[in-house]
Amino acid sequence: MAHTMIFSNMGEIHARLFDHRPVIQQEINLFIREFEEKRNDRELKNLKSSLDVCHQLSNDSLPGLTGNLATLLPQISNTLTAANDISTAILEKNASKQEDWLKSQQAERTAQWTAFMECMCAKSAAVDEEFQADVRLSEQYYIQLEEKLKLTPSPQS
Repeated sequence: MAHTMIFSNMGEIHARLFDHRPVIQQEINLFIREFEEKRNDRELKNLKSSLDVCHQLSNDSLPGLTGNLATLLPQISNTLTAANDISTAILEKNASKQEDWLKSQQAERTAQWTAFMECMCAKSAAVDEEFQADVRLSEQYYIQLEEKLKLTPSPQS
């Protein structure tokens, strides 16, 4: 008799632990109540309106859009080609102006460098002449000193 009680208790414990049917049934009922009763088929209405919009776009708007695309695409392509040609001409014109400007700037810098180098050469030549003049004056001074030394009698004689 004790064995039967143990087995029946084990059956109840097993049913409570592993039988999820009542819990799942409650969750399903709650889910149905939430979507059907509380929301009043709002999701279904939204899905139907989305389907209507998609249907209208695919049947009504899409053929018109493809027709417009077929007629307007060549015009757009021609306009873009013309714009590209105009911009290329502007770039080429600016490129030649820029090249001329760069050449003039280079010529100006070359002229400035030449003038600077001529000025430096002139200053260097002036310094060299001044140095040579100082060297000659020093040589003359020492020559005169030597002559004076030769002319003066030595104190021992």
